[in-house]
Amino acid sequence: MSVGALGIIIWLIYWAATRDRRQQPPPQGSSLGVGLAVLLWMFLGGLLILWTVQLLSGELAVIPKLLGAIAVLFPWPIVRLCLLPLGLLRTAYYASFLCLVRFQGDRRGAALVVAAWAMLRRPLPPEGGADPALQFFNRKLNGLKKMRGAAVVALGLAAARRGELDTAREFLESAFHLDPAACPRWALELAGEWLSVDAVARGDWAQVSAAATILRPRSRLTRFLRACADRFVITDEPSLNPPSDAGLYLRWLWAPYRQATWPLLQKALPSEPQPVAGASSAAPRRAEEVVSLSSALAQLAAVLRQPVSTLTQDQLVRVCGSWDAALRNPETVRHVTVRALSLGHSGPDAALQTLRTQVAAALSAILRESGLPVGRLLGDGPDDPQATQTGAAAAQAVRTQLLEEIEQTCDALHDRVGNKRILPITDEWREWAALRIRYHRVCKLGGLAVRRLAWVPMHREACNWAVWLWNERKEKVLANAVFRFLLAEAELLSDESRIALARKNVDCGI
Repeated sequence: MSVGALGIIIWLIYWAATRDRRQQPPPQGSSLGVGLAVLLWMFLGGLLILWTVQLLSGELAVIPKLLGAIAVLFPWPIVRLCLLPLGLLRTAYYASFLCLVRFQGDRRGAALVVAAWAMLRRPLPPEGGADPALQFFNRKLNGLKKMRGAAVVALGLAAARRGELDTAREFLESAFHLDPAACPRWALELAGEWLSVDAVARGDWAQVSAAATILRPRSRLTRFLRACADRFVITDEPSLNPPSDAGLYLRWLWAPYRQATWPLLQKALPSEPQPVAGASSAAPRRAEEVVSLSSALAQLAAVLRQPVSTLTQDQLVRVCGSWDAALRNPETVRHVTVRALSLGHSGPDAALQTLRTQVAAALSAILRESGLPVGRLLGDGPDDPQATQTGAAAAQAVRTQLLEEIEQTCDALHDRVGNKRILPITDEWREWAALRIRYHRVCKLGGLAVRRLAWVPMHREACNWAVWLWNERKEKVLANAVFRFLLAEAELLSDESRIALARKNVDCGI
């Protein structure tokens, strides 16, 4: 057989694997890939043995044919071990179509995942320069008519390439909430690996443990990182004992990238689980403690100068307590009274309230920028020693802004659905990721009370949007992903009135 004939066979395989059959994605259990793979092995398997024998006998002319047959019969090892580490984006994308069995459920989506994976291994372009790899990926992505789970994972990896890490996390986490038939296992394992490694890079070992507990399936690398997390922090499962040294070694040996993870293993072996950093609460302020206005101003100035990424809730609680004490200080009241009378005002109350409002506004801006929850500033009630008027004013301002943001986002979605403004399917998925990011930020900063308030417009508009996607646009995978999110959130908030509706919608499948 000539090299040209082998090339024609490869082209026919590519054509059969990628041709668009009525613009519908193939079912997960399609037998097309298995049938083609069997035919290929029956045809090329014997030739491979023959060419190997000829090569051993000294016929070097069979080397091109032998390499071509190996590429056709063993595409995934070549893609995984050669093309991906080298960052050969285009070659990896096209070669992935030869993985007839592994990617039979969603070949185009799988090819996009492979391309995005290879793209992450390539060096970034100069700042401000074009990224040819990302341009190639976007062209192939925009050619999709329907998106399944593998393409969602590819979107997340591409967002990571652009540096949009929050968006990448939302896409990859949302893949775990798709219908099981919509996303292949290997894509979920890859998504879980990225999320775990991202948490390790941020030093958030509690998130590593939580992700490995919630997100299934888990790859060998994810299991090893979870074992390391159990040696570093106390997990949410108190009955779970940290792995032994032997168990940690075995997980390391079983996981890939052993050379890269060797320093982590050496760090984890002598470690003992510790409480999660930042879990301690601030000490209550003594009622008799007196704080001057200048001291409170100095504490506020120090917080304003400090990078927001290093701020803690304890610091903000102390600043709020200092300002409450300073505004109650007789010296402050006397000074403000004299100043108010000299300006023709009747007393100090209005001036003190204005000062408190200004301080609360500054603290609320810090709260929003830092992403710290506001619950600690409110305390558990007026009798809580940590509850302060200044902190409550700052927290309430943040809560009001958060609710306004989620309502504006939901109103924009309502208007688009009402006007039937259709977006490309990739942009619909991006809008869903953006909405989830906004909602999760509101929940994280505002606490349970704000989460319940934000849930009402979120459920109403997201449900109507998903119904429109299902009934009119036939985007059933995305619609089902929205329904599953709404069901999980309704169960979390014990919203019985919406749980039944969400279950009926989820049961519609894809």
